[in-house]
Amino acid sequence: MLFWPLSEHRFYANGQLYSEIPPNFTATWDRSVQNLSQNLDFVRFHSGDSPEAHNLIFNSWQEQEITSKFKTALEISKIPVELLEQTLPEHILFPILDARLLAMRDILQTWPRSPDYAFLAALHSLFDAIATHPIRFAKTALKGPLSTAAKKYISVAMAREPYIKYSKTRGMSGRLRLEHDSFPIHSICKECREYLVPNNDVFIELDYNAMDLRCIYGLCGVEQEKEDPYERLNRTIFGGSVERSEIKRRVYAYAYNDDSHDEVLGTLFSKPALFTLIRSGGDEFPAGKEIAYKVQKTASDVMLKAKVAIAEKLKNNKSYVAFSIHDSVVLDFAKEDKDLIRELIMVFSQTQFGQFVVNAKIGKNYGSMKRLI
Repeated sequence: MLFWPLSEHRFYANGQLYSEIPPNFTATWDRSVQNLSQNLDFVRFHSGDSPEAHNLIFNSWQEQEITSKFKTALEISKIPVELLEQTLPEHILFPILDARLLAMRDILQTWPRSPDYAFLAALHSLFDAIATHPIRFAKTALKGPLSTAAKKYISVAMAREPYIKYSKTRGMSGRLRLEHDSFPIHSICKECREYLVPNNDVFIELDYNAMDLRCIYGLCGVEQEKEDPYERLNRTIFGGSVERSEIKRRVYAYAYNDDSHDEVLGTLFSKPALFTLIRSGGDEFPAGKEIAYKVQKTASDVMLKAKVAIAEKLKNNKSYVAFSIHDSVVLDFAKEDKDLIRELIMVFSQTQFGQFVVNAKIGKNYGSMKRLI
């Protein structure tokens, strides 16, 4: 039976509410409520987290009509629209949920199961796990003088609960977003990073060398290389006379502006081939930025799949995935797991485009990370 979770102890199905999930409840939308059984069928992952599926579930005429009627009242009463399910009376809420269940049944019956189902389910499970680990922001170590930006960040961070809560919905570029009440890890300033300390012994941070360019190569079918591709470009094309940062800027300017041309860099990869790949894949990105969005989305997918693989490898160990910032994953690492480090780096390096070069850092706080390899 299909059901819709409203909270950890409130579930809707077949015209009534339940305080627990009966054995005959077999499928729901996603893992938005924690502690749902892994044995359930999650329709959101079945659809491959498709925007079309989201529209079918949440944009029924019943929901649009009721939401429009109540939105003004919610704004006046200062109740967030996302709490609509918690505020509507049952005779209004139930038709909305019935429409969602009908749409879910249609998706399960007519859509092929996404090949990404297992990955998406594991990713959302990982988000739930990350949200259970408190962040240690050592306010006792705060010392002056601090910049205005640092003081502002500390003020915001101290007002939040010390938990990182990732949104289950990603943006068009695929980047992770945080829930509004999450610890603000994405905006942490460099000045404040030293106050972020692990619950175990050290932080280990893993990221990829030249990730965006490697993803471009991967999309174009270019073989990955062990050497830093920017350094190779400098050596083979620019005669070693140009700073790496300038080459990177030039590559980004060429790759991320669909209308730009560069006779030298144009020999590296084919923009027409990239456009064909993007448009044949069904992705819809802003005009003029199709390549930029495709590469960012691809890079995000590569990182998230590696993050899930790392979490799986750390299962039943004291160490765990703590958070991600940009294109890195940060582990809260226990010394007792030190024999796993090389294996974790190898797991992280494996991507759908081949083996990427990994940068690894280690530190007793997030502001003092030193090169590990």
